[in-house]
Amino acid sequence: MFRNYFKIAWRNILKNKGFAFINIAGLAIGLTACVLILMYVIDENNYDRHHKDGERTYRIISQVKGDKFVGSSAPTAMGLKNDFPEVEEVARLLRFPGNEKMLLSANIANSFLLTQSIFLVLMNIFFYQKMKFSSGLSVM
Repeated sequence: MFRNYFKIAWRNILKNKGFAFINIAGLAIGLTACVLILMYVIDENNYDRHHKDGERTYRIISQVKGDKFVGSSAPTAMGLKNDFPEVEEVARLLRFPGNEKMLLSANIANSFLLTQSIFLVLMNIFFYQKMKFSSGLSVM
């Protein structure tokens, strides 16, 4: 039974090539758009889900003269903590300026690491993130 359906479908595709191309291309474009939108939505919903208290984590986005960027001036963190009792803890991150790629060396078996993302952080980020370390200490 299905064999007959496939035969008829194949004959119709061969008979109406232009119409079949439009239908198949439209289906492919539509499915691709659906998958891309679904991937974007899943990625946005999983932001900071790997943290224990991810639903209580917020990020400051500043807008200056119509341009939006992630981040703010240094005193903003302490100002938020002092002025708003709802703010439990603040963590400041600063991207290491001027180095797009950096070669780091470790004292473990003379190993090297080429990295593109280096951030300077305050020590309280370990309280806020509750990270588990494979080596090293989370407190100084």
